[in-house]
Amino acid sequence: MKYHFLTATFNRHELTFNSVNDIVDQMQSLQKDYRVVIVEAGDADLLRKKFGNEKYKKVEIISVTDQTFWTTAMSIGVSNLLNNSKNSDVFALFNNDIRVPSNTLSELIKYDYDNSIAVSPISISSNDNKSVSTGVKVLFWPLCIHKAQYINLTVEEANNLKNVEVEFMTQRFLWCGRHVIESVGNYRSDIFRHYAGDYELTARMAKKGFKVILDPSIHVYIDESETGLNSRYRSLSFFQRVQSLFSIKSSSNLWIAIKFSYIVAPWWSQPFNMVLMIIKAFVRAMILKP
Repeated sequence: MKYHFLTATFNRHELTFNSVNDIVDQMQSLQKDYRVVIVEAGDADLLRKKFGNEKYKKVEIISVTDQTFWTTAMSIGVSNLLNNSKNSDVFALFNNDIRVPSNTLSELIKYDYDNSIAVSPISISSNDNKSVSTGVKVLFWPLCIHKAQYINLTVEEANNLKNVEVEFMTQRFLWCGRHVIESVGNYRSDIFRHYAGDYELTARMAKKGFKVILDPSIHVYIDESETGLNSRYRSLSFFQRVQSLFSIKSSSNLWIAIKFSYIVAPWWSQPFNMVLMIIKAFVRAMILKP
């Protein structure tokens, strides 16, 4: 069995290096076979220099155009993983702003990925040390009622909770067997070039009968301070809020909300789900913290 780690980046090389270094250190300590693939839409040559040490010989960097957004870059990376892996291998899809505590990989590796599962640890914000939305359950489709699982918790509080199955998962550190991706298909970069690609992928997994599991006993840290037009940790101007309704770098993008509802929500929940998703995106962008 081999573990294939994949991330898509646009510069921010120091964040990428720190994330990958955490993974390399732990995989070497666990003595597991692995590789790390980075799809870089920025300065790939500079990134290669950062990983020039022999320690990082299993880190591979794929250079793509600077107009390649996140979901598109991840789909390129997944194609690479599928072409260079065996049926028994495991894929780990991660964001380059995570930091991985020392026991995280050893706990994730305990799962049997031959089963029909995809697993993610909870995400702890490095800004306030509280858990943020990672997995989401759908309570009622027609009224677009969703509930984020295990938010605003400390690590200690989260550790006392049980695993939960969700319909959508933010792909900060999502693990699954190769057969899961082979069954459900790649990211839909033809529809979602940047945001929502991870939610749509995990929704497909759930629809196909795979258990998408959020494990609160394991965590990673994330840095949200520079996340697009959706930061919870800086004030956005009125112009930026309006811009977030249309920007490809915003999860409040109205067109993304429309497409997501059309593709993911059951037909019997329409058109109510779509209308409410648009309203929620507008309120989130213009009134709430995006």
